[in-house]
Amino acid sequence: PAAARKDLDTGLSYDNTVADLYLEKGQLFDEQGDYEAALTEFDRAVLYDRGRRPKPLRCRAKARQRLGQLAEAEQDLARADELEA
Repeated sequence: PAAARKDLDTGLSYDNTVADLYLEKGQLFDEQGDYEAALTEFDRAVLYDRGRRPKPLRCRAKARQRLGQLAEAEQDLARADELEA
């Protein structure tokens, strides 16, 4: 995971507006149980994705659920469902 995170950081150093890099970085933190850090990365993924795809929203919702932010998680899931409809 450390090497993968380093690779993602390198990619972000070239272009820090690539939503997929933040999404993958968030997933690494999530797998390690660092849900606060995962949420930060998922927030960035949603920001740079401009809310166009459901996956960043669903990942952020999962992190929010794990952190007890249930109302915010429900909002993310509702928006993701809208995008998939």
